[in-house]
Amino acid sequence: MPTTLLTYASTVSSTWSGDISKIAADDGNMAGATAVGQIAIIALTNLPADVYSINSINYVLVDTRMNSPGKTDETRLIVTLQDSSGDFYDENADIRTRTFDITGTTRTTSDGSTAWTLSQLNDLRLKFDVASANPNIGSGITIDYAYVEVDYNEAPAPTYDKNVNNIHITSGNVYLKSGNVYI
Repeated sequence: MPTTLLTYASTVSSTWSGDISKIAADDGNMAGATAVGQIAIIALTNLPADVYSINSINYVLVDTRMNSPGKTDETRLIVTLQDSSGDFYDENADIRTRTFDITGTTRTTSDGSTAWTLSQLNDLRLKFDVASANPNIGSGITIDYAYVEVDYNEAPAPTYDKNVNNIHITSGNVYLKSGNVYI
């Protein structure tokens, strides 16, 4: 099954001290927050046209780091998967003083029982909420790159029965860009 990455498309809102759009690429340009309570919400890119159904999604934060001198310091970042109508899931991502990647829980449904829809994923957002810091946030936290990985199915290919000269499509849509249809 193919996968695709939904990456930064635009900033919905942000109180982060650094430019949240810097998480658009794995390039060493860090987005940063310097205080507990800072929140950023980003819209993600749309799915490619060949997506037929969704198997699972999960978020990934690349090169996260708490910029503090203490070896046991930790900042709790709450990462929320949401769309424009509300939240799907949120979970804690604990950022420490050494650089590492964080991978969120793989989600196969949008609410625990209903499969993800293409419209939900084409409206997907990531929310980052700096919830707490122990003992303090120091000089802040940084994230280099954030994305949502989508595992999906492509549409099944239509079959052609040459014995009866019929094309059988079990589901989906047929789009004709030009030509004629004779019945």
